[in-house]
This record gives sequence, structure tokens and C-alpha cells, in this order.
Amino acid sequence: MVTDASLRDIQRRCPPGVDSTQLRANFTIAGAQPWEEDTWRLIRIGSVEFVVAKPCSRCILTTVHPYSGKPHSGGEPMPTLRNFRSTASGDIHVGLNLVARSSGLMRVGDRVHILKSGNAPSHGAGSSVANHFPRSDKNQRQVVLLWEGKNSREIIRK
Repeated sequence: MVTDASLRDIQRRCPPGVDSTQLRANFTIAGAQPWEEDTWRLIRIGSVEFVVAKPCSRCILTTVHPYSGKPHSGGEPMPTLRNFRSTASGDIHVGLNLVARSSGLMRVGDRVHILKSGNAPSHGAGSSVANHFPRSDKNQRQVVLLWEGKNSREIIRK
């Protein structure tokens, strides 16, 4: 899982640009701040509750476009990510690995409820968006599940 704001931040930082499909996220969340997902520990989408198992470590496959099979110029996004999303152990984190704690139904456009949050892990080298988010309104914003970059209202309109 990754947020669309974090994807846009990567695209802004990466000189040749990066297609969001290169990160191969199972689903994308809209309405959060860039990298806010780093603080999430327990979320609910629709009737499904997810625990955050760990940050998602990224590998060399992110440098290959999933549809064309062609490598991205300069091995991007790895060099860019290494500059601001590296851990002390050398892992590069983007997004979260989630484990469902319950079965249920979730739909595109469902609100994402942040049930528990914590401190974001440290990421290194370059300038990054602050890892501190205001607690007062974080759970009040509209954070929703996307599919192919669209919420359910946008899909229905087509």
C-alpha cells in the first residue's frame, strides 16, 4: 500500500520521472500527506482491518516498467529513493506491507480509518518531507482507497 501523495513526491524528485506502476502497490490511498503512511500502524478500509507488518523494502524490480519490461533510464527510481528513503541498514522503504486482521469488503472510494499510529522510522540522506504530522486533524480528513488513480465517484461517472 502506498499513498498517491508519496508517489507524487517520488515523481517530483526523480529527474526522468517514474510511472506509479513501477512500485507495484496492491492499492493506493488518496488524501494523506506525503509519507504520512510511515506513521500508520493499524488501519481499516471498508470493513477490513489491516495491521502494518513492516515498511515495504524496494528492490531492483522498481527499475523495470511492468508493462513494457524495459529498464527505466538511469536505474530510476532506486538512485533517487536511496537519497531520501534509505535506512541505516541500506533498505529503501516506500509504502507499507499490510496483513488483514479480518475478512470483509472494501471498495474503491472507501474511507481509510487510521486506528493507530506511531513514530515514522528514520530515513536518510536527502531532504525529505517532515515525518511529523498534526495529530489533531489527521483522522478527520477524507482519506480514501483508489483504483488506477480514481475513486469510485470518478469511475462511475465514466
